[in-house]
Amino acid sequence: MVAVIFFKTNYMKTILLVEDNDDMRENTAELLELSQFTVLPAKNYDAGLTLASKNKPDLIICDTDVPGLDRFKKLIALSAMGSMVPFIFLAAQLPEPNRNDVAVQGAGFLAKPFKADDLLNAVNKYISA
Repeated sequence: MVAVIFFKTNYMKTILLVEDNDDMRENTAELLELSQFTVLPAKNYDAGLTLASKNKPDLIICDTDVPGLDRFKKLIALSAMGSMVPFIFLAAQLPEPNRNDVAVQGAGFLAKPFKADDLLNAVNKYISA
C-alpha cells in the first residue's frame, strides 16, 4: 500500500471563499481543495476581511448575499489588502445591469447553482490572469 501525501507548495494557489450558507461553503471548498487549491473559508464579510489581511489570497470568491457591506465595497476593501486580487461573485440572481457593473469593476460573476466545471473554469480564468 502506498500513501499519497500532498504538501502545500508554492504552486498551490490560495482562494478566499466568503459564503454564508454552510452547505454551499463546505461543498465549494471541498471541490476547490480536490482541485489542489488551498481554501480559506469564511462565513461572513468580517471573517473574510480578516482572512484576506492575514493570508493574501490569489483569488476571492464571494456570495453577493453575504452579510456586511454591499458587493462593490467588498470588492474594493478585500482587493485593497494588497495588490488587486481577482474577484468572482456568486449569486442566485443578479439583474443584468448589476452583472455588467460587476464586470466593469473587473470581477467575475457565476450564477448559483453552478456546475463544478463552470466554477473551475472561472477560477482558472481569474487565477491565471
